[in-house]
Amino acid sequence: MADDGPLRAGSRLDADQGLLSHQNEAGLCVAWAAFWLVCHFACSLLPSPSPSDGASSSEEQDAKRLRSGIPQQRGAYLRRIYRSQIYCFLAVAGALRLLTRCRRLPEDLLEDFGFEHQVFFSMAVGHWAVSLWEDSQSWTFLSSGLDGKALRGVRDPAQLLLQAYAIHHIVACSGYTALLRIRRVAGIGTMGLLFELPVIFLNRRELALLGATASRWLNDRAGVQQHWHFTYLFFFLARGGPTVLYVYSVICWSQQLEQLRLVDKFVYHGMVIFFSVLNYSFMTVLEAWARRDAQAVQRCAVDEDDEDEEAVDSGSGADAERFVDPEAAPLREVDQEVFASKAGESGDEVWIAIEGFVYDVARFLQDHPGGADVLRSWAGRDATEAFVKVCNSPAAQASMTRYMVGPLRCPPSEYRIFEHVGEEQEVK
Repeated sequence: MADDGPLRAGSRLDADQGLLSHQNEAGLCVAWAAFWLVCHFACSLLPSPSPSDGASSSEEQDAKRLRSGIPQQRGAYLRRIYRSQIYCFLAVAGALRLLTRCRRLPEDLLEDFGFEHQVFFSMAVGHWAVSLWEDSQSWTFLSSGLDGKALRGVRDPAQLLLQAYAIHHIVACSGYTALLRIRRVAGIGTMGLLFELPVIFLNRRELALLGATASRWLNDRAGVQQHWHFTYLFFFLARGGPTVLYVYSVICWSQQLEQLRLVDKFVYHGMVIFFSVLNYSFMTVLEAWARRDAQAVQRCAVDEDDEDEEAVDSGSGADAERFVDPEAAPLREVDQEVFASKAGESGDEVWIAIEGFVYDVARFLQDHPGGADVLRSWAGRDATEAFVKVCNSPAAQASMTRYMVGPLRCPPSEYRIFEHVGEEQEVK
């Protein structure tokens, strides 16, 4: 009877606080896992996109593996993304709701634990358990368009991501299970739910690659840049912010952290350090995806230019005039004095010289991959050497013709009276 006293007291305390028992928590986790499985298969009722919906020919070739792989795995991967998107929205909403409970810091982040924590943390346990199974069913699509050259030293990005995701899912599932068990340091789980905010944008990209949603922005440079700007912004806010808060807690809340039990400290520090390191490593994959999308846009633009050139070559008369820019100025020779005066100080004209020809790159400032400041630094000067080092592809050289002003008139470096050097020597 003496041994049952604390257990009964703990049960009464849980009931007073409206908490579920540990046994009921386990049942809630199983119920959430079943719910996510139902969502996974229910997503198969959504219309399946055709491989050519909303994509250019260049995009189709670049995403061929995503669009035309094993049908079963492609369908499983598409359902995985749909279901993940549902979880991400619920997780972010849950994180915001739990954050509204934090009125006293750091007490509420370390000590507060209620029924809402049990609901959202068990939801996460079920999600990550189902995610392990989903990844095993569609692992060949995890690379999302990356090939063996995208990541240095990695021959198969899909295999690498499968292993990394498996480790992440197991640790996340175990971490949320531990939080449900110890019922302390719930702020760690809340921040983990907030981690899913940038995944919403990554899932948007995946659905566009698969053709499940409108993918025209993938073929537009401004659309791709805007997508990745928001992705990086929310990545640093939702994942970098909690890491900064952890560092702050170690420095400023050391007394409160010392009062935690050993198991609480292990969960608190272990989960933060593990996922912070994993997020830092994941930045390499994000950069590879962003680089891949930018290259796909560039190839799409080159393909469109090639189609226009072929149409001009094959057209004649009025048909060919449709491809002539009516606002294009005729080419003209440019004197050195005029060229030097176009140093971009006025902002209207920014002229640079490349291999003896002058280009007005004012319209290209905002689209330049290296930024507008790079072009402005070469205004009024010869940028041939820098251009050859960076832009050595035929596509880049061909795209410069639209900004051409004309040949640069250079003064002769040597003056001769006689045509032949021998005659000049005889006179001397």
